[in-house]
Formats: sequence, structure tokens, C-alpha cells
Amino acid sequence: MDVVAAPRTGAAEPENRNYSAAREPATPPEARLVMPVQSFRQWRAEDRRQPAVPRDWKTPWLKRLFVFGGGLALTAFGAWEMYNVVSVSRTTSLQYALLVLFTINFSWIALAFTSALLGFFGVLLGAGRAERAESLKHRTVVVMPIYNESSARIFAAVAAIRESVEATGLGDHFDYFIVSDTTNPDVWVAEERAFLALRERLGPNSRVYYRHRPKNHHRKAGNIADFVTRWGGHYEHMVVLDADSLMTGTCIVRLTAAMEADPDAGIIQSLPLIIRAARRAEPGTQNRGR
Repeated sequence: MDVVAAPRTGAAEPENRNYSAAREPATPPEARLVMPVQSFRQWRAEDRRQPAVPRDWKTPWLKRLFVFGGGLALTAFGAWEMYNVVSVSRTTSLQYALLVLFTINFSWIALAFTSALLGFFGVLLGAGRAERAESLKHRTVVVMPIYNESSARIFAAVAAIRESVEATGLGDHFDYFIVSDTTNPDVWVAEERAFLALRERLGPNSRVYYRHRPKNHHRKAGNIADFVTRWGGHYEHMVVLDADSLMTGTCIVRLTAAMEADPDAGIIQSLPLIIRAARRAEPGTQNRGR
């Protein structure tokens, strides 16, 4: 049976030794938030969201031109070079199919390259550099959607993330929500046991919540949408993790500060790194990510 690992030596004991996690509700009161489904089939100008701070909003036309224009130019150059390769002799229909597939695959590589190149020069010039956050204004929720995962690993990761965030001194601004779509009854029971054990260890101010959804409609997207529409009204920002994610408190606080600094930001993503790489090629990938 999966259980949460015992706390490390020297860990703080709960303030209230008589606290019982089983008596507390697993989730906070609902604060519903409208999350309308957007259609990709049509677009209307009146549906466009207006900037939260219009005077500070500037459309980055030059950056878009560099990324998309540069990606298009690289794709055209790569396609032309590949055409020269396949057209040395009599070109067959199979070679034309190869050229089309090459162009499609090369296009997203070119786009990723120009985007990374723009970001590289931005880092060199200090654009968008986030300073150490000393305070936060709003509440943020860290959401981890899970599906038939190892409860020991999941709740140990949540405990480690929470401990790291608390160490920044800004832990009171964060809640932690495990949203489960688990379909295996044994795993479901193990999740609930691990959740109660973690709450017992952290005490009444854990701010850790757990919700199990009986039917996993629309899979992960539906899992996140269910959380947003039921509890999203409590929070200004949301940090969404994968089931195998492990983030430092400093990174989470910096991401939250960046979201507060730019009310018009839709998504801010950090660079993922491989932890404890085992196979021969993975340590190189891990070091390059740094």
C-alpha cells in the first residue's frame, strides 16, 4: 500500500497535536468561476479580450516578425536544399512525399529555433529579468492533476514543493490542490490515505486539498476545467504541474511574481530539467537545459 514517507528528522511538529485531518473537509468552499469554451472554428472581433492595463500593452510586432518571418525563411531555405538533394536524378512521387514531410517537420524546428534565439538575445540584454520577490499581493494555487499515479511519489512531491515554498517566507500566499481522475479503486484509496497522512503531518494550516472526480470527462483538460469552474474564484493565478513535476519554491514564487507584474500574461512557462538522469544521453540533456 502506498503511503507518504515519514517526515525528516527535525521537521516541525503540527501546532495542534489533537488535530484530526479526517474531520476537516478535503476541499475549501466552492468559488465558481466562468470558463467558457472557445471555438477554434470562428473568431469575432467583439470576443477579443481587452488588455487589463491598456496603457502598458504594446503589440510586439517586431518580435513576431523575427520569430515567424525567420522561421518561414529557414523553412523555405531547408525545403529548397532538400529539393536540390532529391532532384539530382529523376524525381519520383515518393521523393516528393519525402520533401513535403521534411518541410512540415523542419518548419516547427525552425520556429523553435528562432523563438529560442530571440529569447537568448533577450537574456543577454537583460529583458524580462525577474528580481527576487520580496512580497506578493494575491493568492495563487498550485494544482497537480493526477491519474492512477503512485500516491507515495505524488504526495511526497507535493510535500517537498510546499516545504520549499514555505522556506521563501511567502508560503501563506499559496494553496495546494491535488485533483484526481484516478479510475483504479485501490489507487484511489491509497491517494486518500496519503492525503490524510500528509495533512496530519502538516497540521491545520496545511492548505493542501484533494478532490477525486468520479468520471474523467475530457481527461486532463476536463480535470483542470472542473477545478477552475468550482474553485477558481479563490485565486488570481494558477501554477499547473504534471504528475511527475518537482519545482523549487524560488521558481514558483518568481513565476507568481512575474504573473502579478504582467496582468495581461496568459501563460508563463519555466524550462523543464531532467532530474537524476540515468541513461547515457540524458545527463547531457540535463546540463544543456541549465
